Amino acid sequence: MAGLRKRFGHREALRGIDLEIPAQGCFVLFGPNGAGKSTLLRIISTRMRPTAGRLEVLGQDAVRRGDRVRPLLGAVFHDSFLRGDLTLEENLRFYGELYGISRGILEDRIVGMAERWGLGPRLQDPVRTFSQGMTKRATLIRSLLHDPRVWILDEPFSGLDPAGSALLARVIQEERSGGRAIILVTHDVEMGLRLCDDGAVITGGSVTARGRAQTEAFVRSMAAGEKGAA
Repeated sequence: MAGLRKRFGHREALRGIDLEIPAQGCFVLFGPNGAGKSTLLRIISTRMRPTAGRLEVLGQDAVRRGDRVRPLLGAVFHDSFLRGDLTLEENLRFYGELYGISRGILEDRIVGMAERWGLGPRLQDPVRTFSQGMTKRATLIRSLLHDPRVWILDEPFSGLDPAGSALLARVIQEERSGGRAIILVTHDVEMGLRLCDDGAVITGGSVTARGRAQTEAFVRSMAAGEKGAA
């Protein structure tokens, strides 16, 4: 991405973002609330158009040809995009058919992923009966169901209990080793640094540190400053 900008009225949320995110491994974005991280993820996921700038995802123009890019992406934001009146299986079948997964493959994939995320016994239960943590696990399944090349995660640990967080961290490690590109936004500095292969810091809509070493030094200095102020 180059010169990526996003303006909301008089407020400029992104001020010319220049970043190259590797096509494999886990790339972590750190930054305070309101820095522009979620806005950037929404643009990368083609849910939002930038005001200016260029964005390519796996060689495709994500601004002009979002229809080509979208099937390559799996995304988790704060909304689950699951229907509470449908069972988990019905929700996943809907999304699987939307992405054109053949029926035989889809059925096996639904069962396998539900077991992987500890929701096998709940496949026939309406999603409205799920706890917050179970809904987050179901959302993570939904985002990976079509085997995307890029996995976009906006605060995915939010709402998970310790067991769920440990499971998610393990899956991220497995997926990054398996060749998937993961873009992760998290306020959990230690978890983010443990999982990332590369990263950047965004503050005030601009990149203030990039590369794993600079990113780690920056976020640790920020954390030390916050402790000192307290």
